[in-house]
Amino acid sequence: LIFVSVACYRDPECQWTLQNIFATARWPEKLRVGVVWQVDADEDADFVRMSGDHKWRRYVREIRLDWREARGPCKARHLASSLWDGEEFYLQIDAHTRFAPEWDAKLKNWLRRAERA
Repeated sequence: LIFVSVACYRDPECQWTLQNIFATARWPEKLRVGVVWQVDADEDADFVRMSGDHKWRRYVREIRLDWREARGPCKARHLASSLWDGEEFYLQIDAHTRFAPEWDAKLKNWLRRAERA
């Protein structure tokens, strides 16, 4: 399994990042995502979600914080790491990331090649 860590500070693109993580993967069922939403519960309510196909929603773990309690990206990334549940691989991304087709298979392949080098 691959754990994808996402720290989001009031970023409306994050909903599309979550969708893109699963839509572009070769094996989306082998992904788990941990996202820390640092948001305004009222103003940001329209984008604090996963866009697109919601069948992958069960693989997304969340922490929600009021944006005024945010203490920077390092603290948010630390909180996201608390959502890791022992998955073999750990990938940390920005909230507005887009992925290449079959990115999960490609990353694993590149890692194997690097280990052999």
